[in-house]
This record gives sequence, C-alpha cells and structure tokens, in this order.
Amino acid sequence: MKKYYLRILQVFILLTYVTGLSAQMNMPADTSYHSNEKIYIHYDKPYYAAGETIWFKCYLYDKGLPSVGSQNLYLQLIDPFGKITEIKKYPLSGATAKGNINLSSALTEGFYTIRAVTPATATNNDLIYSKNIYIYNPSVKIKDTIVPKKISIQFFPESGNLIDSIFTQVGFKATDEKGNPAEVNGVIKSSNDAVVATLEAFSMA
Repeated sequence: MKKYYLRILQVFILLTYVTGLSAQMNMPADTSYHSNEKIYIHYDKPYYAAGETIWFKCYLYDKGLPSVGSQNLYLQLIDPFGKITEIKKYPLSGATAKGNINLSSALTEGFYTIRAVTPATATNNDLIYSKNIYIYNPSVKIKDTIVPKKISIQFFPESGNLIDSIFTQVGFKATDEKGNPAEVNGVIKSSNDAVVATLEAFSMA
C-alpha cells in the first residue's frame, strides 16, 4: 500500500511541478506530450559583469536530429537567492533560436541560473535545461548572507522499480550542487497529505 501511495505521489509531484513551471513561464502546460527533445545553448562568454548583455543561440535535438516539434523557447534568469529576475520567450525556427538577456547594472554578484524549457521538455524534469553563470558586479557590496544549498535526491528501489502491494526497500542518495554528500531529513506524503514514510541521511565526511 505504501508503494501505491508513492506512485501517486510521484505523479502528483510531476503534474504540480509542470503546472507551476508552465504558469511561471506563461507557457501552456501539456502533460500528454512526451518527447526526447533536448536543449543546448551556446553563449558568447563563460561569465558576465552586471550591465552587460548575454548573447546566446539555442539548438533543439531529438535522438541526435534537429527537433522541429516546438515553436517557442521559454527562459528564466534566477538570482543566487532563487528569485526569478527575468522571464522571456523566444521563437524557434529550424530547431534554433537566437536571443539575448540584458543584465541590470544593479545585480548582486554571484552565480545565476539560466533555466530553459519548451512545451515538449517541461513534462520531463531530466530534459529541463539549467546552467549556472557567474555575474560579477564590482560596484555593489555583497552583504553577509547565507545562500541555501541546492540539494538533489535520487531514489533507488531494491528491485529497480516500485510495484504496488510488494514490499520494497528504497535507498536514496542526497548530494549538494557540487556533488558532495548532503545531510537531509524529511517525510514522504500521500496525495491526501498523510505521512507514509520518513527519510534521513547524514554525511560520513
């Protein structure tokens, strides 16, 4: 029964995430569209200063070939504290798109995240494009703040799959943005918000 709730929870989280991301991007959500479309973005520089312009070109591929299934690219610029500072939409033509992001001269210095999706990739978290870019600003003092770590958690069912009504041990691995082990604890809830399992991990380093 726990595995049944876990499967419902996985579907619920995916639908919630896709709907929320689509709303942020002003993009129509389409959870019925499955694709292996992948996004590649080439930038004119590896890092930038506040006040500069990020120039880029995007390429879409599906199984090694140019993908022409999507018509638009949706992009977000996220600051070091997780706040979305830019939301943009770029038309795609011939599986490519060209664009730019004008950076404010008042941006706080730090690592910014560029996240990009198409309606085809928004339904698969593994296909959502994400890249960290450092933005330097010598004119703005950095306040002493604690930036929360980005934690990634992977689950590993003992048999490889979660099967309804069959007891299965599930291992998991938690890492930070640098790939180092992370100490985490939490709970897994069913769709009706009932706690069905707890988890805890700690680093041995």
